[in-house]
Amino acid sequence: MKKLLALAVLLAGSSLAWSADQAPAAAPAAVPAAANAADAAAAKPASNAVVKVVKLTLTTAIKDRKPADEAASFSASFPVYAWARFTVTNPPGTVKFVWSNDGKKVSEWSTDIKAEQWRTWASKKVWPGAWKVEIQDESGASLASADFTVTAEAKAADAAPAMKSDAAAANGAAPAPAAPAAGAAK
Repeated sequence: MKKLLALAVLLAGSSLAWSADQAPAAAPAAVPAAANAADAAAAKPASNAVVKVVKLTLTTAIKDRKPADEAASFSASFPVYAWARFTVTNPPGTVKFVWSNDGKKVSEWSTDIKAEQWRTWASKKVWPGAWKVEIQDESGASLASADFTVTAEAKAADAAPAMKSDAAAANGAAPAPAAPAAGAAK
């Protein structure tokens, strides 16, 4: 048995060496036009998956694969996370997170849902305005959505009081106007 196995290995190795010495018979066939990524995605058969969103939460952070908090208003200084929990019949399935600002689509991200219970999240760097994140199935049908607002971050100059303090006046700044004395004529 060992001799037979050794002979098979020897013959396989010699035929590989022989084929490596041979010139290729012909150039590889041209790649058909349908082989590009867009056509391949379009040719992908539709799955029988039925995806349902169990929960959609907007949050400022993800901690231990869960939302750290829940909010509907955010500052423009941080990204917004859309965390979702799904159930899927006949996995895998695909969903898209579609982000819109002031009614205009600004981005989308697709992901596969590979098990009957699944959670995932998408994040977006946002700017001030009225926002919406929508989760869609493979056909583009809406499964869930959440509206939220993003406000501009407060600047230090905007948060400062309108009148300068006495300390500012001592440093060469214009003094604050004096308050009229009680009973003074107007």
